[in-house]
Amino acid sequence: MLDHVGMYKPPVLIIENVAALVNPTSENWKAIKADIDSLQYVVKYFLMDSKDYGLHQRRPRAYLVAIRPSAFNLDMEAAYSLLQAIGQNVQRLKINPLSQDWVMLPDDSQIVEQVLSHMQSRETDEKEKADWFAEHISHVANLGVASNSIKVPDHVASSPWYQTLPAREQHILALHFQDSAPR
Repeated sequence: MLDHVGMYKPPVLIIENVAALVNPTSENWKAIKADIDSLQYVVKYFLMDSKDYGLHQRRPRAYLVAIRPSAFNLDMEAAYSLLQAIGQNVQRLKINPLSQDWVMLPDDSQIVEQVLSHMQSRETDEKEKADWFAEHISHVANLGVASNSIKVPDHVASSPWYQTLPAREQHILALHFQDSAPR
């Protein structure tokens, strides 16, 4: 991969990998950092976990961001300062996940077990999925939120990523944009 970076010299390089990649004592990290440095890039890594960005999933990842200072008429110090600012802005994007009460129904553990059983046997039952969604809408309404008021901003709704989400995940993500959602 870094061979292509040396060949094409992109102004910015972003690499995502497991968090262990950037362990300061790791020979892999030392080699990657040395390679990036040799290509005249300033590099900084950020450790991020999806749970810190509103998802109910722990997925710690390392994000390496490297800037080729000459592409922006920056010296090395200014490029590093820019990377620091990027890191600070990423930290500001952190949100508290929704309360589990807004995501899980009281008997969801049974539903999860049923779904896993269906997945293992390769059976799908669209009626159960529809029933879960209808029950979830009812549950949120009991918490005081009308389902027709649960919407994501237009820029989110129009993104290709959002459009690939199943209805359940779209609905749960939309709850994040509700002012009344407990955090």
